[in-house]
Amino acid sequence: MVCDKCSCEGVVLKTVRWRDGDRTFVLCDPCFGPLADSLWIVAGPVAAHGRCRVCGGWSSVRELVEQKQGGKWDAPSGVCQECLR
Repeated sequence: MVCDKCSCEGVVLKTVRWRDGDRTFVLCDPCFGPLADSLWIVAGPVAAHGRCRVCGGWSSVRELVEQKQGGKWDAPSGVCQECLR
């Protein structure tokens, strides 16, 4: 995904809209921070899940470490929190 404000790329970015508007757009965390009081975080176009390379389970991309692109079904892959223990 690409931030609509600064154009940085990330596997998972926030999909947001202005509190008094309908149009959605994507922001990275540094761009979202100063505007957080004026925005709602809304559901994005896709669910952001990736596959654990150890146990094969699906987890939120934010919970995976050692992330890589191009896992099963071209989903991000990494190691889930349970397998890190």
